Parts: sequence; structure tokens; C-alpha cells
Amino acid sequence: MGIGLKINSGALANNAVTVYTGYMRQNKLHAQTYIMPSLRQAKDFRFDTGRLCLDFVATVGWRLDTPLERLPLPGDLARWFVDAHLCEIAPPVSAAQHSNALALREAIYRSALAILVQRTPDVSDVMLINAWAAHPLAIPQLDVTTRRILWQASQPVEAALANVARDAVELLGGRDVELLGACEGSGCGMVFINGSRSKRRRWCSMAECGNLSKVHGYRQRRKGIS
Repeated sequence: MGIGLKINSGALANNAVTVYTGYMRQNKLHAQTYIMPSLRQAKDFRFDTGRLCLDFVATVGWRLDTPLERLPLPGDLARWFVDAHLCEIAPPVSAAQHSNALALREAIYRSALAILVQRTPDVSDVMLINAWAAHPLAIPQLDVTTRRILWQASQPVEAALANVARDAVELLGGRDVELLGACEGSGCGMVFINGSRSKRRRWCSMAECGNLSKVHGYRQRRKGIS
């Protein structure tokens, strides 16, 4: 793989009192409003990596510089579930669930990174991903009045994370793993699927790191002239 990465070495419970509904996303790309790094806030999620599991990994920005944590609180994770189309309404998230979700996120990131640099992922990381992938997913139910498909789960947080983990398993063990790439922007390192026709995608986005690189190159050339 040609990678320009720069690195500093449950089934629905019949007696459930509360049921959360939502719908699962299957590799659906979302429109993204790009914001320059100086203006990007922790609340701004990214959904432009090409895979659900990598969108989850992207909830940490600028990993190779000063990391920006976009899920500092349990409520932020609940909001991400909604924005990622894993839940229709934000489920309550406990501190333990929040901590477990971040552990899964980092296991996915480390595994993807290992493959990017042609190493074998850590066994403990793969075991964690597999364990989450084994959790029950939400169940499709037909609404008799609206004929809408409602995705129901008695444990919505676990069901949402199971979706993320299963996507990671399918990515890291499937053909798309050959399309893994990482942003070459200084300090960025966002992992994405390189679906460009030429397979030469270098940036997380041209409007963000690509533009910054162009500005930096211009300034360097100006210094050379002067």
C-alpha cells in the first residue's frame, strides 16, 4: 500500500421499560461542512472518512499534534450516535459506557494504524473489537401505522458500538483495507478510505489540510524568493 503517513515514533428484551429507536447506517457518506482548524471546535464531528468505524476514530482530531477530543463527556458520545445515524434519539450514556466506548475507539485506531504501517495489530486490540462486534444489534420492527422501519434495542449504547465494531471487523478483514490511507497534513493523521479514482488522496479534505499545505508551500516559496 502506498501510504504517506508521518508518525511520531442485545436482543430486544420483552419486558424492557424504555426502548430507543433509530436506524443503522451502512457505509453512508454524509455531507460535511469543512471548517479551518483554528475554527473547528470539539463539537464538530467528521463523517468524511468513508467508513463508520473510521468516523468514530475521527472523534479525536489532530492526533499527531495536540489531540482534540470531541467526545469528552458521555453526552457527547450520545450526540455522536445520533449524528452518525445509529440512534434516532440520544440514549443515556453512563461514565462506564463512555470509557468503554473510547477504549474501543482507540483499539480500532491502533489496529488500523498497524495495518497502515504493515504491522500485525495487537492481539488485545483485536480481541476487544471482536468482543464488541459480538454484542446484539438493534432489531428492525415495522411500525403498523407509518410502515416505517424502527431499529429497537434494549441496550442502545451497546447496540450502537456493536455496529461500529462490526464495521471495523469488516474493514480490517476485508478488501477495503487496501484502501486505507492517512492524512499527510501536519499533525492531522486522520485515517480514511482512499476511494479517489487515482488512489492518490493525500488529505483528510482539500478544504482543510490540503488548503493548509498549499498555504504553507506558498509561504515557503515566498521565503525562497525573498
